[in-house]
Amino acid sequence: MNVPEEKMVSALTDIYTVEGYLDAETGATKDSLAQIYYAQVLSKYNIAKPDFDSTVIYLYHQPARMESIQNKVLEKLQKKVNPDTLNKKG
Repeated sequence: MNVPEEKMVSALTDIYTVEGYLDAETGATKDSLAQIYYAQVLSKYNIAKPDFDSTVIYLYHQPARMESIQNKVLEKLQKKVNPDTLNKKG
């Protein structure tokens, strides 16, 4: 694994956040923004794209480790959400 686990968790947390923002965009605009935002996230954590990609591939073949990382990402994302909004219904 080329990217340390905690750095990968932080990067994926930011990437998933970006993907949430990008859901409102469409077409070429979405693609262009995605490339820019993903590059910024990787830069923020000083991760080279080939290292990120190879780590994702490695984790794909290590499902238990990937699940552990995804759970940590989910925990970080949940902490970003206002707890009051989690308890409100429709």
